[in-house]
Amino acid sequence: MTEITPQDRGQALAELERIAHTLTQMSEWLGNAGEERAGAMLEEAWKNVVAGGWLLQRNPARTAALPPGQAAGANGHGTGRRALMPGSPTPRSRRS
Repeated sequence: MTEITPQDRGQALAELERIAHTLTQMSEWLGNAGEERAGAMLEEAWKNVVAGGWLLQRNPARTAALPPGQAAGANGHGTGRRALMPGSPTPRSRRS
């Protein structure tokens, strides 16, 4: 089994963050347009993306090799960690 490099892990987390943001926007748009079922399905997809990102972040054996601040995203600023942490607002909770 091949190991995921810290750079690959950061890139994957950054991409998952982008996908989570897109799913949030689409869910809100569809829900507000009367497509509640499609919006709800996108919310479930968002939850899976967040869970996948969280699992990538929390594996201490692999993230321990990263310099401080690098575990969350490819740019080292932690953007992926904030967006993909459990307890982050779900798409539905962001609706007005």
